[in-house]
Amino acid sequence: MKRLFITSITLGLWALPAAARPPALEKDQLISRFEKYAEESRLAWGTPGMAVVLIADGKVLWSQGFGVKDAGGRDPVDVNTIFQIGSASKSFTSSLVALQVDRGQLKWADKVIDYDPDFRMFDPWVTREFTVEDTMSQRSGQPSYATDVLAFLGASRPEIRRALREVRPVSSFRSRFAYVNNLWLVSAQVVESVTGKTWEQSVASDIFQPLAMAQTNTGFEALWKSSNHITPHQGRKGSIQPLRDDWPFKDWVYTYGPAGGINSNVMDMARYVQMQLGVTPLIKAENLAVMHSPHVLVGGAQNDKPKGIFDLGLASYCLGWIRHELHPSTLIWHNGGTSGCKTVVGFCPDAGMGIVVLSNLGNTELPEALMFRYYDLYFGRPDYDYSSAFLQGRPAAPPAPAAPPNPRPPAALSEYAGQYRHPVYGLATVSLVGGGLEIAFGKTMRLKLKHWDGDSFAYTDPTESSDALEYASFSADPGGKFSLLRLTICDDVLRGRFVRQ
Repeated sequence: MKRLFITSITLGLWALPAAARPPALEKDQLISRFEKYAEESRLAWGTPGMAVVLIADGKVLWSQGFGVKDAGGRDPVDVNTIFQIGSASKSFTSSLVALQVDRGQLKWADKVIDYDPDFRMFDPWVTREFTVEDTMSQRSGQPSYATDVLAFLGASRPEIRRALREVRPVSSFRSRFAYVNNLWLVSAQVVESVTGKTWEQSVASDIFQPLAMAQTNTGFEALWKSSNHITPHQGRKGSIQPLRDDWPFKDWVYTYGPAGGINSNVMDMARYVQMQLGVTPLIKAENLAVMHSPHVLVGGAQNDKPKGIFDLGLASYCLGWIRHELHPSTLIWHNGGTSGCKTVVGFCPDAGMGIVVLSNLGNTELPEALMFRYYDLYFGRPDYDYSSAFLQGRPAAPPAPAAPPNPRPPAALSEYAGQYRHPVYGLATVSLVGGGLEIAFGKTMRLKLKHWDGDSFAYTDPTESSDALEYASFSADPGGKFSLLRLTICDDVLRGRFVRQ
């Protein structure tokens, strides 16, 4: 197996120079131009509400709420409104690891299996070589987003960690970027093994409390019980739909808590950015540098027109952060997308610049557009309308596949009914419901099937904002009995094959 290791840079990238670069514009002019652009962009993306904080020279420059908490209401967003921050939570987990390294309880290069004896990847050699640092570097060899469906099925963190051993690699270990959430549960398990506390307890006591992030919390119940919180929203069929507390998949992001389960507001997040900048001491400089250093190439080209986020410049994944080589200052950032919120957190360690954008509509690039716009304003770069460019550059929804003009008839629907098992995704029960077929698996997943062609049926993934079709296909054994079910929603492990029981 080819092995690639990118050495961590241990220079003091965190420190503000004695004379940090001042904003290229006067404060009032910069704020006025940014505020106007932010509101125009929010409306263009159809986002109900958002909050923004800007940091200059390591201090809060400006903050503001825009729009409303719920598309069906009039309650305005303010700077204390709580949002889901999604994958911006990952750096909190890497920060917890950094704190344990500071305390001498861990080393970045320690083997995971020494702290979690049940840890297994598909390949035994990879299992033995997997380090604490690898769990946060997005270079595991798994397919992107492997096993994410498990959280929507109601699986527990131990069940998701156990599923790692069934995921066949699609690239060599440490050779290629592939974004996954599952390994952050392993990072958290390592922290739990040395602290004796849950991830939720550690992130509260070791990060929220020291940084006075008093309104920041974890878990859906904590979000919903906050006196000042947003409603997440999803775009479906041309409309903005709220995801309320009865949405069946509301807990999935909190199952993946160490990868995406923190709720916060922009003022608390500003304190977190100041810590990452080194303004507020919490983590030693050398370990902040490890967190902010390249571990695997993501992509990008310095001179490309910005058709998308990574075309703006060379980008690498660090440990819960993306490092973007822009001019005149390196930008370190991470976005976060839940089913109904979109976030970005970014900063320039050598200039004291930072920004946090929290919004309550999933699947947009509005926060990233505002981050790059602030970067340009701060450093006096030429104006560029990132929001419009990202909107125009979004891949068009693929046209719905045409149904076969003369579909082959299915077998009698009762012949498909039964129980089918997958080694990771568990038991799927196919039943006759109301004259059609329905598949139930996990605690919450229900798929209503519509005949497509022969023994193939179509359904819409209820967890996604996209209305693209997914497929369920049945195969018969030599005796003519349907013995195999394939679900494309689960094709990341064993191509989604469920065997009849």
